[in-house]
Amino acid sequence: MSIMSPIPVLQGRDGTVLSAEQEGLVLERSGEELTIPAEAIARVHAKARSVTVELRAPLGATPSVHRIEDVSEAAATAFADAVNALLPEPTEKTDGGARGRPAHLRQDPAPEGSCVGSSGSCSAASQWLSPCA
Repeated sequence: MSIMSPIPVLQGRDGTVLSAEQEGLVLERSGEELTIPAEAIARVHAKARSVTVELRAPLGATPSVHRIEDVSEAAATAFADAVNALLPEPTEKTDGGARGRPAHLRQDPAPEGSCVGSSGSCSAASQWLSPCA
């Protein structure tokens, strides 16, 4: 995915940031950084003031997603449209959830109401940036 500078950087709740880089997308929150390679991304969805990054999953499996909320609605739409236009076609069945590269910047506890883990039981009201499967 060749990322151009016109793709906005999304600033969400509690200092959460979603940005596009040459290698893919970068999620930053609470002292953690997750780089998601372009090949691992199935689609980016914008809905009102939130953006969801859906990762590729094997056929029949539920894809993992990451969400950032409380962003500009216009920026969310521009971000999703621009990233989706640049995503590569899948060359094989890829499990995108296994492709992200986390980097721990500091050890801060997860904020109250954050959604972590892979249970898939996250409520929409509590998701601020959620690695939910």
